[in-house]
Amino acid sequence: WPNFVDWREQNTVYEQIAGFRPVGMNLTGVGDPAELLAFQLSAEMFDILGVPPLLGRTFLVEEDQVGAEPVAVLTHSFWQTRLGASQSVIGRSITLDDLQYTVVGVMPRGFVFPPLEPETDLWVPVGRFALEENGWLERQNHNALQVIGRLRPGVTIDRARADMETIALRLEEEYPESNTGNRVHIASMYERALGDTRRPLMLLFYAVGFVLLIACANVANLLLARSAVRQREIAVRSSVGAAKNRIVRLLLTESVMLWLLGGLGGLLVAYGGTSLLSSWLAGTVWCWRSFCACHCSRVSSSVWFRQYDRRAWICRHH
Repeated sequence: WPNFVDWREQNTVYEQIAGFRPVGMNLTGVGDPAELLAFQLSAEMFDILGVPPLLGRTFLVEEDQVGAEPVAVLTHSFWQTRLGASQSVIGRSITLDDLQYTVVGVMPRGFVFPPLEPETDLWVPVGRFALEENGWLERQNHNALQVIGRLRPGVTIDRARADMETIALRLEEEYPESNTGNRVHIASMYERALGDTRRPLMLLFYAVGFVLLIACANVANLLLARSAVRQREIAVRSSVGAAKNRIVRLLLTESVMLWLLGGLGGLLVAYGGTSLLSSWLAGTVWCWRSFCACHCSRVSSSVWFRQYDRRAWICRHH
């Protein structure tokens, strides 16, 4: 804990940094007694993550101090399953480890922190546990504390690593008994979340793109077949005086309507699919790059083959 405090006060590259650690807590007085998975974290954590609460508020700085009144922020699932999604939950007391905690906030559905801990029930301030009798004020006692921070604008992760390495060396010189050999490992949240899965995910992305191209080719074949069937219709329209640009507008309008309906259907399926996956994974993830790629491919295939249809019609009627 003292090392974390020094990191927070001496660094020049982070807007804010916050610590967190897991802890088991026993809930009583609300239905059957249960052991909960909670996380102790700094008051700045929710500001760093940039997610506002659904109800109430998050922690205040003065609540993240030794001797502060016990408060808690609940996950959406805990609020629903244990407290019946009561709108009057703010200010209510719950008993955790035989101590009364006041509920000050409820986070929105889908919010999960830490990202790989979807079973988290609630969060409590970490600072109020930094007591000498707990051993927290001893530098060699690291208490499984992990740290997350938000870089200042324009600061690269390499510069952050250099700054934190300087602080680590300074602390090693000041406290050789406890800090000799201690270093700070820094990784982006992107690297932390994906880890070694980046390559498999990219392969999956390319495979899905290839399947999408096959689907676009099938749609193009259907459009070409339909254009062959409609040759007589187009000839009749032309013979009764329909201008070429009017026929082209008709074909393009049909193409755009086909794209819009197909895109809307794909969006609904994607929304339903991500909602289903969110029950298995930690949070709901939207891949906008895939979404845009799918729709751009749909537009290009549909409109391009309509253009092919138009050029074929013009060539036949020159």
